[in-house]
Amino acid sequence: MRKRMLARTMAATPFLALMLIAANPASALPNSYCMADDYSDQAQYVPMNDGSMQTRSIGINSASNTWDDWIWRGDLRVCSRSAQSCTLSWNIEKSSSSGWAAGATATLGNASSPSKKWYNFVLGLIPNYSKSTSITTNFDWSTTIRPGQTAQPVQVVVRRWTQGQYQGAYVKGGACTLGLGNAGHQYTWNGNLKWGHWTANERVREFGSIAVDGKV
Repeated sequence: MRKRMLARTMAATPFLALMLIAANPASALPNSYCMADDYSDQAQYVPMNDGSMQTRSIGINSASNTWDDWIWRGDLRVCSRSAQSCTLSWNIEKSSSSGWAAGATATLGNASSPSKKWYNFVLGLIPNYSKSTSITTNFDWSTTIRPGQTAQPVQVVVRRWTQGQYQGAYVKGGACTLGLGNAGHQYTWNGNLKWGHWTANERVREFGSIAVDGKV
C-alpha cells in the first residue's frame, strides 16, 4: 500500500520524483517509475539495491578442479650435489594478504552505458570480490631433501574458477518527462531477469608449506 501511494504521489508530482531520485535514488523506490536519463545513463538494464529491488549475483558454473596461487615464497635453499642429504629448517613468521576473488572480471551486458556508469556497482556483486584474506604462518619446520633438490617456504591460496550472472534489474521502457522538461525513461523492475556475466578465481582455503623442487 505504501509503495502504491508513493507511486501515485511521484506520478502526480514529476518534479518531486526527480528530486527524490536525484537525492537518493535507492530510497523506497516503486516497481515502476520515470528515471532521469542523467541518472540511468539510458542503460537498458539498471541494477538496484533497495528493499525488494535487489540485484544479486548468481553462480552458474564452477570448475571441478582447484589451483594453487603462491602468494609468497621464502628463501630458496639448495642441497649440494656432493652431500648425501640435507636437513633444512626455518624458524620465521610471515603474514600476507591476498584478494579472495583475484582475477575477477565482469561484463555489463545490457546494463552497459556510454559512461560505463554501472561497472563498479556490478563488481561489488561478485562474491568476495572486494574482500581480502590475511594468512599468518609460523614456519617452525624442517625437512630433509636429496642432493640437488631445492626447498623453500611458501604460502598458498587454493582457488576455484567460477562464473556467474546477475539477476534482477530495472528494465528501460518508453520515454517520459520529469519536471522542468528533464528527459527520462520509464523503468520497471524485473526480479527474475538474468543479465551480464562475471568470472572470478574464488578462494577455497589457504595454507603454508615447504615446496620441494617447486612442488608442495
